[in-house]
Amino acid sequence: MAVYKIFPTKDSTLYSEFPNMNTGLDAIIEASTYLKLGVPQTSRYLIEFSTTEIQSVVDDVITSTNFSSSLKNSAAVVDSLNLDSQLEIKTVSGSWGMGTGKYGDSPEITNGCSWNWRSYSGSNAWVATGGDFYSNPTYSQSFAYSDPIDISVNVTPSIKSWYAGSIPNDGFLIK
Repeated sequence: MAVYKIFPTKDSTLYSEFPNMNTGLDAIIEASTYLKLGVPQTSRYLIEFSTTEIQSVVDDVITSTNFSSSLKNSAAVVDSLNLDSQLEIKTVSGSWGMGTGKYGDSPEITNGCSWNWRSYSGSNAWVATGGDFYSNPTYSQSFAYSDPIDISVNVTPSIKSWYAGSIPNDGFLIK
């Protein structure tokens, strides 16, 4: 079985603590929950792949719609992992702008997606803060404290839907 890798064309982390901050050019994407002064906070990230590249691999390399696709992300640093954790991967519903911000920019960059906004601060709000997604399919990966922490989730139904054009390719939301 051959393996073909497609790398993302854009990504960004959304932070509930900084609802208008864009991090489209940050080197780190993250999904976490944490307390800040006793208030629960969340981060999650968006990642999108080229529809043209997906179609090219299926049409020109695989030459069949009989394939399997996995979303793989490697963890750089894991901090304060619970004994049991679970990530959910959702298919994003609606376009979003990557932007040019980085975590900790001062002043805060707001020219791309954030917890509140799809495109830039003050325009085109998410229907649900933290990103809009289709309810199905939902993918997940559970981790026990001693498990490997890289993400490897079969996302074939979404990739086949993007390839067929039955839903737009707006990427994945990892939370």
